[in-house]
Amino acid sequence: MTGITLSYNDLQLNELGIGAILHDIGKTRIDKSLLTKNENLTKEEFNEIKRHTYYGFEILRQYPDVSLMSAHVALQHHERWDGNGYPRRLAGDNIIEYARIVTVCDVYDALVSDRPYRAAYTVNQALNILKRMSGIYLDPNCVDALISNIAVFPVGSVVELSTGELGVVVDVNKATPSRPIVRLIFDRYGKL
Repeated sequence: MTGITLSYNDLQLNELGIGAILHDIGKTRIDKSLLTKNENLTKEEFNEIKRHTYYGFEILRQYPDVSLMSAHVALQHHERWDGNGYPRRLAGDNIIEYARIVTVCDVYDALVSDRPYRAAYTVNQALNILKRMSGIYLDPNCVDALISNIAVFPVGSVVELSTGELGVVVDVNKATPSRPIVRLIFDRYGKL
């Protein structure tokens, strides 16, 4: 959906999709015990995990049907908008847009998923975190494109308003996803 929001054509969507699905394929060359370790990693261990970006690029370049752009997603998906990522410390538009999109989606997925060290964030919490990361770690345009496709409060959700009233979401507000269109079902006193 993010690629569609950014007006990608079919070829671009295909390249983005392949890159997104295979962006972590390099982890197949990393010792599983390292990937699942629950304690802090040593500097050497973290450096080995970071190599999955190079491994992924190398693996994907072996397949002529996988475009160079898709392979670069595997290489660049840990680069950061401000240049503090890895493996090459690329910044801003020097990171291919496909990788910038996958980075945003990967961060969102990590936020809304349970981890051994924390419970999943709610959609609303995750979107707020993405907004705070926007322009620092993440491409603001890609963050906005993702957010525009996520319903914080899906249609049919029962919500309590700040006034104490209860309502049901009847439509998503594309301009302000955190403020859906709501039909009131109970006032703050529990009356219809």
